[in-house]
Amino acid sequence: MRRRTQVPAHLLELVDDAGDGLVISSIHGRAESRTYAKSVEAGASSSELTPEEKQAVAAARAGEGNAR
Repeated sequence: MRRRTQVPAHLLELVDDAGDGLVISSIHGRAESRTYAKSVEAGASSSELTPEEKQAVAAARAGEGNAR
């Protein structure tokens, strides 16, 4: 039987109306934690974005979320 574990993760996207900004992802495991920052220009990044990061950037550009 294969055991599937959930890894706690946090994602913060900071983009302006033009889609410029950054995405910060943090993944927490038992033995280590990793944090990544990726720049975003016009809604795209030179680094590969995960599906969750792409969705977060799209939501931020659409004005969805907790922007204040």
